[in-house]
Amino acid sequence: MKKVLAILLALSVLALSACAAKQANSDTQKDSNTAETEQQPDSAQTAETQQPAQEAKRIEPLPESLDLNALTDATVAASFGEEDISEKDGKMEISLTVYDYDVYDMVDISQLAVGDTIVVNGKDMVVASREDKDGFVTINGGLEQGGVDLTSDDSGVYYAVDLDDAKSYHELGKITVPVAEGFVLTDNSDPDHPDETYAASDLAKLAASEPGFTANNTLATIEHGELTVLARSYTP
Repeated sequence: MKKVLAILLALSVLALSACAAKQANSDTQKDSNTAETEQQPDSAQTAETQQPAQEAKRIEPLPESLDLNALTDATVAASFGEEDISEKDGKMEISLTVYDYDVYDMVDISQLAVGDTIVVNGKDMVVASREDKDGFVTINGGLEQGGVDLTSDDSGVYYAVDLDDAKSYHELGKITVPVAEGFVLTDNSDPDHPDETYAASDLAKLAASEPGFTANNTLATIEHGELTVLARSYTP
């Protein structure tokens, strides 16, 4: 009987030892898993941390489309004075100062954001603020605050405007063109007398008086290398 009790007691001790060892292993594994979890960063956070910041863009005007050396058929903004009118071989000719304005791709402007750079009048302008309102994109507070105001028209591009909403022209250079037979000036510079028409013989007198012919009020149409039409508009 004593022998049986001794055997039972030994078995009980072994069972208790096995349970204790199992519990210890379980606790050790739990601690290990906890440490591993604490050391491994959250996957979403890791992806966010590792994702590179969006690269700032640099938006430039579209390439210049006017070539003064091949300006044979075009309508351009132009200016001239009385002194620019002359005669050669019995035919009147005019030295026109030609202007153009920067235009920007609509998609580029729609994606322009704070931190990007836009090239305006040949200079880099870092975008610190942007406001879209009434058809205008106002960058860095607009022209009055040293920024720029952009707008669009039916041509599908954006362009910069001055304080009077006129296009922000820059000078390209000068060309001399003969005045065509049948030339006509259509004049709307005086709102009290719209749709006036003049001949080439009137140009010198008109150029010597106000408002003159400037980039903001004059469009010159050149066909086959000759000046065929001048259109002068009203400017406030």
